[in-house]
Formats: sequence, structure tokens, C-alpha cells
Amino acid sequence: MDNESEEIEEEIEEEEEELEEGQEEDLGWPDNYTTRTMGHEIRTKGGKWYYEDGEPHEVFKHRPCAFCGATKSDGYLPDRCLGEIPNIIGACCGHGRVEDSYLILEDETSIEGEAVWEYLDKHFPEKYKKRINFYLHKKNSLKKE
Repeated sequence: MDNESEEIEEEIEEEEEELEEGQEEDLGWPDNYTTRTMGHEIRTKGGKWYYEDGEPHEVFKHRPCAFCGATKSDGYLPDRCLGEIPNIIGACCGHGRVEDSYLILEDETSIEGEAVWEYLDKHFPEKYKKRINFYLHKKNSLKKE
């Protein structure tokens, strides 16, 4: 790893530590604000985030994807469930919800919803065959790839 990469890695670790420390405090979110992380609904209560089952949501300690079971891993991929995708700088598989899927191409063009799966079908049909069949054609159930 070169010096620049090491410096970036150190900065990321410092930011993660600061966020972890900040998670202990009331972050000022209104109660019952909801969103999703890795396909799991989370909501605020007392300025902190909680999963639907009441367990606290901790920054950088994510549950596996609620849809396919993929876990967050080391490294910085556009999307943990989809893995590395050529020419893509940001992505989300939607974790079982087509409307939540998106891709961000290197030129910063955004593709959303069903168009994500059409793009992957056109460019990477074999790599994402099971997901494409599920999302676009509703064929079979999706098993962990």
C-alpha cells in the first residue's frame, strides 16, 4: 500500500471512530423517523437509531442484507450485495425492493429502479442472472449467490 492509500485509510478509520463515539449521543433526530439499512427498517427514538426488533443500530456494525444475506465486508465496493461493477462508482441493489435500486456511473449518470436491472442484464447477464430473473421477471426465489 502506498503512502497516499495509507493516509486515506487512516482518515477513514478516524472518521469511523468519531462517528461511533457520536452514536452514543442524542443526534437530534426526531422520534419515529424511518429509513432502511441493508434492507432492514430502522427508526429513531430518543435521538438514536433502532432496528424494528428494538435492537440498537450501531454505526459500521450492520446486519446482513435482509434480502440475500450478504454482509458488509472490508473494502469499499459500490454495493456489498452486488460486488464490484466495472464503470460504477456507487450502487445499491435495493435489498429486495426494485424501486430502491440505483447505480451511479463514472460520469455521475444515475440509473434507478427497474432500469438498474435492465442495465445489468444488458452488460453483465451471467453475473447477475438470478437477481435479474427475480427483479425483472419474478422467476423463482432468490438464493444467496
